[in-house]
Amino acid sequence: GDTEEEHNRRVSQALFACSHKLQTLGQHSALELAFDDLDVDQNGRLDRHELEALFAAALQHIRLDSMETDVIIPAAIDALMEDAGVPEGVDYVTKDQFLGMFERNPDLMCCFE
Repeated sequence: GDTEEEHNRRVSQALFACSHKLQTLGQHSALELAFDDLDVDQNGRLDRHELEALFAAALQHIRLDSMETDVIIPAAIDALMEDAGVPEGVDYVTKDQFLGMFERNPDLMCCFE
């Protein structure tokens, strides 16, 4: 397992890579690559902790007031997971669900640009 610091560094690298790839590859490919980068255990899914880390890094990236992120992020992930059709009680998303989140909520992409 990673230390929190290593994990956060990997999330930041994935985000940075994603924003670079967005410009060259387009959204779908960039998101697929970001998913693969973040799927540390390579099990084809991102758990809630990995999603929260991703959004925390993204919100820092767009300089959102960090005081609120503790409240915003879990609520946002609840809503996104529900929107993606994740059954209640399941705390991870598959790659298709992850891609679907961004397809249905295109304004999320501003976090990664």
